[in-house]
Amino acid sequence: MSWPTVRHPLPKSEIVTARDLDILNKLNLGCGLDIHADMINLDLHPLPGVDITHDINSPWPFTAARFTEIHANHVLEHCPSLIFQMNQAHRVLKPKGVLFISVPWFSGQWAHGDPQHIHFFDHNSFTPFAQGYDRYKHYGIKGPWLELSKTFQWEPPDVDLNWLREMGFSRCLGIAIALQRQS
Repeated sequence: MSWPTVRHPLPKSEIVTARDLDILNKLNLGCGLDIHADMINLDLHPLPGVDITHDINSPWPFTAARFTEIHANHVLEHCPSLIFQMNQAHRVLKPKGVLFISVPWFSGQWAHGDPQHIHFFDHNSFTPFAQGYDRYKHYGIKGPWLELSKTFQWEPPDVDLNWLREMGFSRCLGIAIALQRQS
């Protein structure tokens, strides 16, 4: 006996708040429960505090050059195409606007614990959009971006390093990078 495949339609873009979003120039992409009053909070699900529901794997529901900042905190690892997401960010950011990204490190504990993680990151994952743009622009990448900063998030100092090694994990948990749109 085989079970029928159940397909759940993805929600369409919908404004689910009474707030005046026209006055906000920062986007909190894939916000989940991390809500910011000074940003438009966008998520797939209508969680408390979300302003707009939208599936970011389809074109983002904003006009070009709408935002001065985009915050993508632990959302890009859920997306099948990093190029699509970066191109959408490039489109909706104003020139000199900044994209703040936090993602799990490919061999850290955060990377493989969520069954919805489909993309993994290391220190070179954003190079094609910034320093390596000329080499990769034929992929359709919009840019170039200027890398403003790159920092790594580490396990706390009291973590059992032997256990991490035995489990195959690195001490690095994640990477945070700030990229500025150049044109």
